[in-house]
Amino acid sequence: MKNLIILVIAIVAALMTLAPTAAQAQQPQTACENAYTVQPGDWLGKVAAQTYGDAALYPAIAAATNANPGPDYVNFIGANNVILPGWKLCLPSQADAAALAAAATNDPATLTVDDLQNATYTEYAEAAPVTLVNGEYRLPGPDGSTGEEVYSLADTFAFADFDGDGSEDALAVLISDTAGTGRFFTLMLLLNKNGVPTQADSVSLGDRSPMKAINLVGGDIYVDYITQGPNDAACCATQATSQKFRVENGKLMTGEADIQASQTSEAMTREKLGNIAYPIDEGEQITFVNGKYVGQPEGEGSASFSAAEMLAPLAFGDLTGDGIEDAVVTFSYSGGGSGDFLYLAVAEGKGTEPVGQASLWLDTAGKINGVAVDNGQVKVDVLRFGPGDAECCVTERAIVTYTLKDGALVEGEAQVITPSAAASEAAALTVAELQNATYSGIYEEPVTLTNGKYEGEPFVEGDSSRPTVEYWGEVFGDLDGDGLEDAAVFLVENSGGTGNFVYVSAQLNQNGQPVDAGTVSIEDRIQVKSAAIENGQIKLEITTEGPGDAACCKSHKTNKTYSLQNGTLAEIPGPEETPVKISAADLNGTTWTLLELNPDQSALADTPVTISFADGKISGSGGCNNYNGGFSLAGDNPFGMTVGPVVSTKMACPDPILNQETAYFTALEKVSQWGYRIGRLVMYYDKGQGEFGTLLFAPPAQEPEIGQAPAPAPGERITSVVELTAVPVQWLSFTDPTQQFDIANPENYTIAFNPDGTVNVKADCNNAAGTYTADDSGSLTIQLGPMTLAACPSDSRSDEFVQSLGFVRNFFMENGFVYLDMMADGGTLKLAPASAVEGSIAEAGQFFNLENITCPEFVSTSPFFADEVAGETYECGVVEVPENYAATSGRTIELVYLRLFSPAETPAPDPLLYLSGGPVGRR
Repeated sequence: MKNLIILVIAIVAALMTLAPTAAQAQQPQTACENAYTVQPGDWLGKVAAQTYGDAALYPAIAAATNANPGPDYVNFIGANNVILPGWKLCLPSQADAAALAAAATNDPATLTVDDLQNATYTEYAEAAPVTLVNGEYRLPGPDGSTGEEVYSLADTFAFADFDGDGSEDALAVLISDTAGTGRFFTLMLLLNKNGVPTQADSVSLGDRSPMKAINLVGGDIYVDYITQGPNDAACCATQATSQKFRVENGKLMTGEADIQASQTSEAMTREKLGNIAYPIDEGEQITFVNGKYVGQPEGEGSASFSAAEMLAPLAFGDLTGDGIEDAVVTFSYSGGGSGDFLYLAVAEGKGTEPVGQASLWLDTAGKINGVAVDNGQVKVDVLRFGPGDAECCVTERAIVTYTLKDGALVEGEAQVITPSAAASEAAALTVAELQNATYSGIYEEPVTLTNGKYEGEPFVEGDSSRPTVEYWGEVFGDLDGDGLEDAAVFLVENSGGTGNFVYVSAQLNQNGQPVDAGTVSIEDRIQVKSAAIENGQIKLEITTEGPGDAACCKSHKTNKTYSLQNGTLAEIPGPEETPVKISAADLNGTTWTLLELNPDQSALADTPVTISFADGKISGSGGCNNYNGGFSLAGDNPFGMTVGPVVSTKMACPDPILNQETAYFTALEKVSQWGYRIGRLVMYYDKGQGEFGTLLFAPPAQEPEIGQAPAPAPGERITSVVELTAVPVQWLSFTDPTQQFDIANPENYTIAFNPDGTVNVKADCNNAAGTYTADDSGSLTIQLGPMTLAACPSDSRSDEFVQSLGFVRNFFMENGFVYLDMMADGGTLKLAPASAVEGSIAEAGQFFNLENITCPEFVSTSPFFADEVAGETYECGVVEVPENYAATSGRTIELVYLRLFSPAETPAPDPLLYLSGGPVGRR
C-alpha cells in the first residue's frame, strides 16, 4: 500500500532549485474576473501590464492564482514568480489587483523573474552592457540597416545559491536578435547582491539555438537546447544538446565530456508532452490535456475523483540508445484520497508525436527538485524519506539514478546530499522579525503584527471592542527539511468576548526572512507546557479540558502534533489519549532560572536566580543567598499555589543584587497561581490593590554530552565541566583591579566540585557544603549552604573565601591552574589541583594534613572522616587513580582513601572507599 506522501505541488522555477523555496502562504479567497493561459515569452509583469496597464501589479496575479487552486488554475506560483506556457492564471479585477499588490509582502532580497526582466546584461566581454526594461532592450541596427537590435530573455530560468552566501542566485538566457539573420543565445549567471541580480559570467550557446530546459541536479547545471549538427545549415539546427555546467568561483565551468548530443525530435516540446497518455499503475493510462488530467467521480454524486498535473521538472536526451532525443516528465497524481503521489515518466520521440513509454511511482519522495538526462540515464534530485522520518515529513535529499530497461524505469544508485555550509550559516530568524511578520489563517485575510500586536477595526463604530492578535512566544527548528531553522510562533486572538484563542503558526526561513506558511487554531484558554520542533513536526504538550474542568480553567494534559502539508501548516491526528490532571508531580525534580520579575523588569544577567521543586519543598539561589521553603497546590485547582515561608542565608550582597533578591523573595511568598507559557514556568503573585505580578522562569539549558577531549595546548584556555570536577583544588592567590595577594596556606582553603552538582568547601577552620551550576561555556555559580562556625585565627581568610565563592560567575583552566572570575570585575581566584602544589599528595600530604601524622591523627582531625569512624576499624593511605575517567586522558592523580571495617573484624572483601572527602564506590 502506498504511503501517504505530503507533496509540495508548488512549482517555483522552470526547474526546481538547489536552494530552498518559499512555502505556500495562505491567501485571501479572491474572485477571478478573467482567466489567462500563459503563452511562450510571458512573465507575470508582462501579463499585468497587458491586463491592468501596470506591470507593478503582478503580485496580485500570483496571490489570486494561489488563492484559487484546483482544476482551473495552477496550484502555486512560487517566490521567484516563474510561470510556464500552458499554465492558467487567475486575473482579479482592477480594484482587487491594486489591493492585493499593496498588501503583498514579497521579500526584497529574493530574486524574481521580474527582477531579471529589468536587469543589466553584457553579452560578451567586449560588448556594451544593455539594461532590459520590462523584458526588452532595443537600439537601431548598423548604419544602412532598417532593422533593430532587440535583446530579450528566453522563458527558461533557474534559481539556486551558486556562490554559497545563503541567497538564491539565478540563471537566465539572453537572446540577442541582430539586425541581420543571427539570433544568439547566451547563458547568464546572475548573483544576488542584496536583492539585485548582478551578472557574474556568461557562456555563448550559439546562433539560433532555441532553449528547452535548465535543470539543476545536485551541484550540476544541465542546459538542454537545440544547436547545429555537423551537417546542419546555420538556419536549421537539428542537434539536441545537453551541456553540463558547474559554478566555480563565480564562473560557469564545463568540458567537452560534459556535452551530449542526439537528434532532435519535433515531438519533444512541453506542449506536446502535456497532451499525451502516460502509463500509470497496473497497466492503466491517464491522458493529459494541457498538462492536466481529471478523472471521473468515483461514484454517482461523489465529489471524489482522481487527478494529475504535470510538474515543472522536465529534461531531454537519448534514453533508448537510438540517437534520437527522448524526454523525462514529472507529474503528481491523486487517486481521490488525501494523498498526492509523485511520478517519473519517459516519453520517446521517434515520430512527430511523443509516446509515453514508462512511468514509475517515487514512493519515498516528497518533492522533486530537478531532473536530467546524463549519458543515457535519468538523474533525479529528490527530497525523500530518510531514516527516522515521520510519515508526514521528508528530510533527506538525494540524487537517484534510473535507467530505461525493457520499457521500464529501473532504480539504480542514490547519493545522499548533506545540507551545504551556506544553508547552515544562513541568517537566523529573529524574534523582532517574527513580531512584525504576516500571519494567515486567523481571519479571512492575513494580519501583520506591529511590535507583536495587531488591532482590527471596532466591531461597532465607536465601540472599544475590536479583534486583537498578540504574539505569545516561539520555538525554532527545521520545518521544511532545508537545513535552516524555521519558527513555530504562538499567537493569542481575542474578539471581544471571554475567549482567548491560542494559535500556532509556521514561519519559514527564506534567506533569513520569515515567510508565512499558515496558522492553525489549538484551543481556547490553554497553556503550552512544552513545545519543540522535532523531525519537521511541531510537538506540543498542552492543557486541555478534562473531567471536572470549566472552560476557563483547563487542568489536564494532552499532546498535539503539527507539520507542513502541501506547504501549509496542518494538525496531524494522533491516537486518542486519556487526559491526565496536572499535579505537583509535574513540578517535582525540576529546576528553573528567573527571566523576569515582571514583564517590564528582566532579571540581572550575571546573577542567576533559581528555583527547584522537590517533594513539596522549594530551594535555590536568590542571586546572592541560598534559600529554601515549602509549597503546596490547591486541591480543587492544581494551578493554585501557596509558597513559604522563605528562609535564606544572610550573606551581605551589593546593590542592585540585594534589591533584586529582596523583591524576589517578597514576590515568592505572595505567589497564588502558577502555570506554563510555551515551556516556561510562570508564577503569579499578589502586588496588592487587585494587581498581580508575574515571575517568569526558563528551564535550564540542556547539559552537553560528555566525551573525550584532547589535552589542552600550553596557554590554551579550556572551560570543561568534566575537567572542573576531576580533582579538588586549593586557593593560591587573589587578584582584582586594586590589589593582589597570595594565600599563605593553600591547603586550608579548598573546594571540590563533585560530578553530581554538589561542592565541598574547606575555609580554614570551617567546612561548608552546597551546590553549583556550570556549563562548558565557562559559566559557573556556587550556592553554599550550612557552614560550621568555628572561630578561626585573626589572620584567617575564611569569610573572604566563602564570600568570594558566592560571587563567582565564570571559570576557566589554563596551564594546569583553575581560575574563578567574580561578577562585575570583582576579582579572580587562582587555584591549583591539590597534587600540583608540591608535586603530589603522597609527597607533601598537605591537602588532608597527612604529613608527619599517623592515620588515627588524620582521621580525628579530618572534617570529612571524623564522624564516619566512631567505633570502626579503619586504615588510610594514598591511591593513584585516573585524573578523569570520562575524558580518558591517561593522566593520573593521587588521592587519600579511608577503608572502614566492622569492629574486631579482619579486612573484609568489600570495604568502603572514600575519595576527596566522600564515598564514591565500593571496591
